[in-house]
Amino acid sequence: MAIAGSAYAIPNTFKEGDVISAEQMNENFQYLEQQFRGSRATIVDCGTSGTGSGINEAIAQGFNDITVSGTCNENLVFSIWNNDASSSSATDSRLTNRFLKITGTTSDTKIVDTSQNTEAVIYVEGATTVFLKNLTLEGGNSGIRGVRNSTILLEDVAVRDFTARGIGVVDSSFLGSKGSLTIEGNSAAYGIILYSSSGWQEQASISGVRTGVASYAGSHFFIAPSFEIQAENIGIDITNGSVVEKWGDSNGAISNTKEAGIRVKKGTLHYVGGNLEIKNLQSGPALQLEDAKAEIHNLNIPNFDGGTETAAIYAVTSELRLNDSTASTATGGASHIISSGMAKMWLNNINFSGKFEVAVLGLYAGSHAIVEGSQLTSNSYLGIDLTGMSSIWIFGTDVTAQGEGVTAEENSFFQIRDGSTIKVSDGTGIIAETGSGVYVRSGSNITSTGGPAIDMQQNTWLNIESVEQGETTIIDRTDTSQSDIELAGNSSINVGEGNQIGEVSCTSLTSLAGNLSGVGQWKGGCETSTSSTGTLDDLQGTWITSCYPPNEDTTYYSDFTILINGTNVTSIESIYNDSLCSNHAGQKQKSYTDLSIGNAVTLSDGSSANQNSVAIQEATLTPSDNELLNWLNSAGHCGITDWELNTPRNILGRDCTQGEDGIYPPKNATLFNIYKLSGNNMFLGESRVDTYPTTVNTSIMYVKQ
Repeated sequence: MAIAGSAYAIPNTFKEGDVISAEQMNENFQYLEQQFRGSRATIVDCGTSGTGSGINEAIAQGFNDITVSGTCNENLVFSIWNNDASSSSATDSRLTNRFLKITGTTSDTKIVDTSQNTEAVIYVEGATTVFLKNLTLEGGNSGIRGVRNSTILLEDVAVRDFTARGIGVVDSSFLGSKGSLTIEGNSAAYGIILYSSSGWQEQASISGVRTGVASYAGSHFFIAPSFEIQAENIGIDITNGSVVEKWGDSNGAISNTKEAGIRVKKGTLHYVGGNLEIKNLQSGPALQLEDAKAEIHNLNIPNFDGGTETAAIYAVTSELRLNDSTASTATGGASHIISSGMAKMWLNNINFSGKFEVAVLGLYAGSHAIVEGSQLTSNSYLGIDLTGMSSIWIFGTDVTAQGEGVTAEENSFFQIRDGSTIKVSDGTGIIAETGSGVYVRSGSNITSTGGPAIDMQQNTWLNIESVEQGETTIIDRTDTSQSDIELAGNSSINVGEGNQIGEVSCTSLTSLAGNLSGVGQWKGGCETSTSSTGTLDDLQGTWITSCYPPNEDTTYYSDFTILINGTNVTSIESIYNDSLCSNHAGQKQKSYTDLSIGNAVTLSDGSSANQNSVAIQEATLTPSDNELLNWLNSAGHCGITDWELNTPRNILGRDCTQGEDGIYPPKNATLFNIYKLSGNNMFLGESRVDTYPTTVNTSIMYVKQ
């Protein structure tokens, strides 16, 4: 071992009478400048025999900028705050400078563990900064550990053959890696682990570990621009308020995991730069979210095979935004995406295809999804499956399935719009059961072979919107043994103007409304007449609706109740921030008197309705959660800036147009409306103060209790 340089001596010393040269003075000033900057450089040559050392000795002599060559057999274990640190990884700790830089002369320069894997190769704590460049660290229970506000800076570093963790930063420490970072464990627990810390990585390759990157306990880690992780259990694990972000255009890859490619539990994943490929999974999902938020662009899951119980993506009580992504199956799986527990998803430009035990996309237990500009293809059974008061809107999206296109059960809601298509080769296009609803917007295309295009069962409702100019709505089955639409179990149907449906069949009493002339043939027990006697007795009692999803102007769900007692009317809109209509956010309540039934009128589709009028007496709005309360006050909704929780405020006569509520009339103003009865169902128009409306809103159906 050779140490070049002097530990503490000033280059030139003088006594009285000496002649001082400018060169000598400059040397001294340069030395002092280095001291003020905190940098004292030296060279350590450990030799190539594999038995050399000398880094610890150089540090003990006060050097903190050390250039190393050869192979150094020693562990660097340092503490600046405690000369006798009791940490299990620092039992032999020594004081070091606040800054330590170690640079290898070549990429073959190594620092090798001598603790029989009981210590870290490099361990620092207590606000120390360590900069490692062009080095390989071998062995140890850890390659590098930074503890208690320490900083680890790396450039072109390799960490190999560790048994616990490659790099660990904990207790408000920081990790920064520039250039290449290679981490190769020996069946170790973690490649990189952050605990209550932060960091960033420029280019990493991680293998030989059970978890590639772990971000725990409120940590924040930037992955930019590229990485490759091969992990036994989990590629990236994010928990307990932690955040992992990816920026830049380079690509990332995760492979060979058994539990999950990426798992986010009570954390956040933000991946918006470059492509992310999750491949060769041994079992488990590619992406697993639980009480989490994730936004991912350019995700690719090729040849997924998770078995009959596993989906490529799970989202439970989470929010997922997925853009510009593809996924395919090898031999099958349960689904590509399964969401439950009131999860919310926004899927844009995704292409998911393959064979499935269940569906390409499954939404359960109050989940909600918006799918735009996408392709969902099932080569086996279902395209989309909805249960448990879940809902989905598809915009400009093609659903292709061999079995069923879409199933909606247990008060779920499906909307197809903006040129979307459903095409089924051996089954039914849409099946709705047990109180669910289907809304077909203008320009949609639903075709099937081997079953009806739409099958409505068990108290369900179907609304086919009037066709807009320049658009065509197609609802068609190619198998002539089936009807285009089949209705059963007291289901209801509304057919808007401009639609042409070949055949509708009914197997039990069914309520019909709208443009009945748009149906070419009725079969079975269809009841094509509506009841509208025009008396107060028809309206008495309680009328309720299902839970309706938000429209384009709001994020809140709603259900509606109308109570009619004689000539007194109370209407209640309950507002919720979840698709189960269980988390109450607020309530609008209006009361009216002098209910009066007017003339019978014929609507443009030939059906019958009745005019009615009321005198408004009260209108109140009551926020019941902080999110709605804060919005009301920040927006000055209805001109009020001091809204309070659970306190109703009178909004009669106020301008509430900024919240899409319009301008409320003053007390005792007469409101004009029309209603249409269809069996136990009622459809209302939009109240006006000047004249009766001429249409009813068939999107919201009130059911007599």
